[in-house]
Amino acid sequence: MNFLEIAIKKFSRTKPIIATAENQVVGFAEFEPNGHIDCFYCHHEWIGKGVGSALMKEILQRAKNNHIHHIFSEVSITARLFFEKHRFKVVKEQKMVRKGIELTNFKMERRTV
Repeated sequence: MNFLEIAIKKFSRTKPIIATAENQVVGFAEFEPNGHIDCFYCHHEWIGKGVGSALMKEILQRAKNNHIHHIFSEVSITARLFFEKHRFKVVKEQKMVRKGIELTNFKMERRTV
């Protein structure tokens, strides 16, 4: 199974929020019923152009509509500032090893009310 087939299979199950511009996907986010944000992604050419903020606005609206008062995610070093700008707080710094390389990410959360 190639990457596209894997993505289609996963997205049919997770129903991501998809941001498009100029007839192309420029970002997406998966928001789970328990308040977890997974796979928050913005294409590098669209960073700083409002794509991430639009995705976050939609997540917050869905949280409100579904009475979800606590949202959380595991956030990369490069995404940390973006999430902090959207009122997320670091709960815990986490270290993990992938393919022999140590990576750092942050468990972050915020209240929606």
